[in-house]
Amino acid sequence: MKLSRIISTTIKELIQLSRDRKLYPLLFIAPTLQIIILGYAATFDIRNISTAVLNRDNTPLSREYIRRFSHNGYFSVNFEVTHRDEIYRLLDGGRIKVGIEIPVDFQRKVKRGMASPVQFIVDGTESNSGTIALNYARIISE
Repeated sequence: MKLSRIISTTIKELIQLSRDRKLYPLLFIAPTLQIIILGYAATFDIRNISTAVLNRDNTPLSREYIRRFSHNGYFSVNFEVTHRDEIYRLLDGGRIKVGIEIPVDFQRKVKRGMASPVQFIVDGTESNSGTIALNYARIISE
């Protein structure tokens, strides 16, 4: 868009504003109200994310890892499952938003100083909530 068009449109709108004094309150009150209302209504903080856990290791360290998820207010570990298919069924049924799978050799690898990959299965129907949940999980896992 050319700068001359922007300037001419701005001048036209300022002339219109000077002709109609009723636009002044609308011009200032409406954006102020929107900022106030949306400031309280729009929040990206998600709490009590329904979670299922598949703990293949079942060692004190893996149970402590799960406890870190269930006692922070962000995740609510509602299900402990024995097969990955159960996580998928719970996700498909809308009963959970996140599934956590801890591998068999989790404690052994961590004690040796190696990385032990934990799988997070996230419901992608609400991608923003899923991304926030993954970021919470990343922070807890550090």
